[in-house]
Amino acid sequence: MDGCNQCLQYLLDIGKLEPEECYECGEKSARWIQGSDGTFGVKCKDCGSEAWADLNTPCELDETDYQISIMPFSAGKEELLFLSKVVKKSALETKKMLGSGELIISGNLREIFPTVFLLHEHQVPYNISPENPLEKYAYQPKCRYPYKIRE
Repeated sequence: MDGCNQCLQYLLDIGKLEPEECYECGEKSARWIQGSDGTFGVKCKDCGSEAWADLNTPCELDETDYQISIMPFSAGKEELLFLSKVVKKSALETKKMLGSGELIISGNLREIFPTVFLLHEHQVPYNISPENPLEKYAYQPKCRYPYKIRE
């Protein structure tokens, strides 16, 4: 199942949202918009009235506990330093854990999504359970709302 199919952010991005009836003038000309802080709202093209709501996307509501197991592989110096930053361990500790297959990261979607993006982008072999959120939320790599990687 793709959790993004009915997501307001996804539908807004692909232009599939139909105009809503305006609560002020009653015309069907209120369009969905998104504020700079990510909050969703509707703005009427006819009368200019706006209504904002703090709506949660399906990925924000996901309370699944995920477990990422980084598969043993021969990591070079750069990959080892990268993994050390991701798992917040020393390079020596990371290398030992990687060799023994004990390099595991656990957390909810908000905690692990940035890590999954980075592992995927750097082609680090990993398994994730109970399911891969990149498959569950297929549009997420393009959207990245609300899990934007902070540089």
